[in-house]
Formats: sequence, structure tokens, C-alpha cells
Amino acid sequence: MIDLTDSAKDQLVKYFENNEPSPIRVYLAAGCGGPRLALALDEKKDNDAFADVKGFQFLVDKALLETVSPIEIDHTESGFIINSSLKVNQDGCSSCTSC
Repeated sequence: MIDLTDSAKDQLVKYFENNEPSPIRVYLAAGCGGPRLALALDEKKDNDAFADVKGFQFLVDKALLETVSPIEIDHTESGFIINSSLKVNQDGCSSCTSC
């Protein structure tokens, strides 16, 4: 299950006013402090779950969706925030110099 807050929907509406419509992938990205969920424009693949949420098409690998569901996509002053059942290290990293 994917949910989209009104704030995130408003931001996507603004983006797609000037850009070609495209499905939005929710994917697992490596990051400082461990893996996290991220967004990218993409095309549907065979192993994807597909959801139409408030007029936007979202793609998620089926196995990933089973692991992290439910997913909530929000938008704040800091950008998009993806909340899910994925457990991430809240302490940040200890090995990179940019933190």
C-alpha cells in the first residue's frame, strides 16, 4: 500500500506541470547511515507492483513492497520524505567525512 499526503501531491502536481508524465519508482537506495527509500522517475518492469495514487503512477519492486509496506510519501521544506516499516539507522554514519 502507498499513501501520498496532500503536500506531496501538490509538489508532484507542480513538477509535472512542466515535465512529461512518468511513473514514479519507490526504490531502496544506499545512503549514509544505511539503506533508505527514495524516489525516481522510471518505467515499469516485470517484477513491479503498480499503484495509481491520487492520479500518480507509482512503481515498487514486489519483494520490496512486501518488506516495507505500508509506504507514506510526504513533502516538507526539506523535500520528499518516505515513511515505511523499513528500519533505518537513526544515528547517521560514522565512516564518511561529509556528515
